[in-house]
Amino acid sequence: MSAKSHAVVFDWNGTLIADTRLCLHATNKTLELFDVAPVSLAAYQEAYIVPLLQMYLRFGCKEQDVFARQSEFFEAFSKHYEAQQNRLRLRKGARQALGTIKERGNQALVLSNYQTGKITQQAERFKILTHLDAVLAHDDFSKVLYKKGKGEKLKAYLEENEIMRALVVGDTPEEIEIAHAYGYPGVALSDGVCSLARLRAAKPDYLIHSLDEVSEIARHVFERTDR
Repeated sequence: MSAKSHAVVFDWNGTLIADTRLCLHATNKTLELFDVAPVSLAAYQEAYIVPLLQMYLRFGCKEQDVFARQSEFFEAFSKHYEAQQNRLRLRKGARQALGTIKERGNQALVLSNYQTGKITQQAERFKILTHLDAVLAHDDFSKVLYKKGKGEKLKAYLEENEIMRALVVGDTPEEIEIAHAYGYPGVALSDGVCSLARLRAAKPDYLIHSLDEVSEIARHVFERTDR
């Protein structure tokens, strides 16, 4: 099996980039629209989920209000997130992990609920876009309010590109669920948008605290597959 038939799949927000606190800030500004009190980081990490509507209902928003004010909802989040996004940094070990994956001839993919164009812009700013073989995300961010869907994007890409083995890395249970649904190992990364307890409950194959660990895990997984 060739190296190109292997892929390491990374979530974007909270995984490759350290934006958890900025997401919390933008979320709290969005909650102001609905006269809902701001939440703490711990509460956010316990409640974060896609579809996003479920999270906002947990915080006290009313479904009919969110539905009626969808455009304001996403404008508020985007406004407050994008105002500070140029201050963001990559998570520790991200650049090295992507570089090693490329050197070994494996594919590196981004799988995200965020917007494709905005991820690409940030990846260019971080000078990592050349390390990425594809960005699998949304053209319309509002779709994540009501449904999941990034697992289907991953499946379609892997089948089209004849990728036989993948390793999925993310900071939420969603990535672990996607990995296991398609028979791949899942790596949970701590200190993102979900609590450590929630990550453990998702039963990842690996639980890590830094992206420095990804390259060795990928080597182990892919070498074992090729035997």
